[in-house]
Amino acid sequence: MQFVLEEAARQYGVAKERITKAIRFGKLSITRREDGSWSIENAELGRYLDGNSHSETGSAEEVEIPRKTDPASDILIAELRATIADLRSDRDYWRTVAERLSVFARKPDATAKRHWWKRFAIS
Repeated sequence: MQFVLEEAARQYGVAKERITKAIRFGKLSITRREDGSWSIENAELGRYLDGNSHSETGSAEEVEIPRKTDPASDILIAELRATIADLRSDRDYWRTVAERLSVFARKPDATAKRHWWKRFAIS
């Protein structure tokens, strides 16, 4: 379900300025409609408000965020977590390879650039 800015603020009991500030700082993603208004996903707004639980009314318990879970989304979440774990292990592996290779890059090379006048010297 998608909300326009006013509906989202009214649904969750927060100020429109708080939502626009989150959008401006990249903490909340939106889509633009053809008429120029912003469309905010219910799940995206819920995720943001969960992470930033302080509301204008004072406590996080006052804002009720509707949640829907079904077996298909649970399977998808499990697959995404497995993929993330796999990507992190690949990242760590390539990070160690890069660190090992950087050691060789720091060693001085015997064929380093010589001064122009040393080209004419007889070795």
